Amino acid sequence: MDQDVGQGESPEGAEPPLMISAEDVLEEFAVDEAPPLESEDEGGDEGNDNDGDAIEMPPGIRLVAEYEDGHMEELGGGRDERREPSVDMAAQTFEDHTGPIYAVAIHPLNSRCMLTGGGDDRAFFWELTTTATAEAVASSSSSSTLASSVTELRNHEESVNAVGFSSDGTLAATGAYSGKIFVWDTKTRALLRTLEGPEDVEWLDWHPKGNLLLAGSKDGTVWMWLAATGECVHVFTGHEDGVTVGKWTDDGRLIVSGSVDGSVRVWGPKLGVCKHVFSGYGFHEGPITALTSHPTDAGLLLSGGMDGTARLMHAVNKRVLATMVHSEPKAVAEGGGGGGEGPTPMEEEDVEGEVGGKQEVEGNFSVETVGFSGRMNWCATGGMDGTLKIWDLGNFSCRHVCVHEGMPGVVKLKWHATLPLIYTAATDGVVRVWDARSGGLMLALTGHEDMILDFALHCGDDGMDVILTGSDDGKAKVFYSNAQELQLLSGS
Repeated sequence: MDQDVGQGESPEGAEPPLMISAEDVLEEFAVDEAPPLESEDEGGDEGNDNDGDAIEMPPGIRLVAEYEDGHMEELGGGRDERREPSVDMAAQTFEDHTGPIYAVAIHPLNSRCMLTGGGDDRAFFWELTTTATAEAVASSSSSSTLASSVTELRNHEESVNAVGFSSDGTLAATGAYSGKIFVWDTKTRALLRTLEGPEDVEWLDWHPKGNLLLAGSKDGTVWMWLAATGECVHVFTGHEDGVTVGKWTDDGRLIVSGSVDGSVRVWGPKLGVCKHVFSGYGFHEGPITALTSHPTDAGLLLSGGMDGTARLMHAVNKRVLATMVHSEPKAVAEGGGGGGEGPTPMEEEDVEGEVGGKQEVEGNFSVETVGFSGRMNWCATGGMDGTLKIWDLGNFSCRHVCVHEGMPGVVKLKWHATLPLIYTAATDGVVRVWDARSGGLMLALTGHEDMILDFALHCGDDGMDVILTGSDDGKAKVFYSNAQELQLLSGS
């Protein structure tokens, strides 16, 4: 059962992930030039029971590999043994994809219309023709027979890792690693035009009030098109490495982007110029992994990084207002594991000394997701340490540490539009709903057999929230959450 852990405390039995980055590669081989396995050199027995063994890891350590295309895989023995079969609480499961689903989106005006893209080089429009009843949601029963219509969006050629609807829902876009963005008519499902230019597409974002479309690339550029005509309006250059995250500010007046080079840039969309660069001393010490703007004060920005910190900035004042340390180096025993001292750091590179008979090891868990509350003066960060942290923007203190059972990495969070609720998706395949006031767990939605890679949230006017998830198991699932009932249960 998930539990709320106070600031400075660590849960027992934590199993944090150990990430493999490009810097850890010792040597590369072409597929057809790879050296034979040791067992092949020795003429080993084909029937050896050890041939299929998983990687053995020290107790308390999980190994997660993240590939260039964004696909994440948990390595190490015993993953399937640790995870018990879960009840499928989804109201609908889409199974037409034949690979991991990297990106999902829900129509802004019609929550029955959905969009998914995946590692099978395919994208789909899904439209539910029926919806789950409030009674079914209240009883946590599954209604996996909801009727739906499906349209495949073809010709992507490579993995589809970015999808989204325009603000009025009339257009949709799908972006692929081929560097192409396809613009579709949402009503007819027809391809309207193909946008080209960047080396690949890392992310895309529609203007909050119009049909301007942004995309970021690993070649260090950000592109802006007028989707109605296909005209390229600007190419923003300045980042020294891949642009991993980016978006329009919520008022549509500025563009912000974050890069592997450790910088956040603020751009003026009219002239295509960089207005300010947040970088260097006192800023992130590594790649930017998450970036968002405040829903009402669009100049207020929040970034997350591989260094385990979040930075609060103001785009207009050009100042870093605060640093929030989500994860920091821990004191761990020489043999690893961490025990009751907290999660083991992601990277164990430099031994800094000894603390209470234990070695202090330098390393952090990355902050994978950040978000502002639109109702309270709070923000939240989620990381690979298995925690969601809720911060008070008045004094920059941590209000709550919400621990995910089993310490799975938190890959994405979303605040409810009007209520003090936070939705999180994690590498254990579970969507959780948290009460931001108390830090307590309100609901856990299960059904996926592998980690969730993306999710979208539609907050209904009737209090019924729609959650669309995409997973490494190749399935997209639709869940319903009665947010108003959860609010009543929380007593807040």
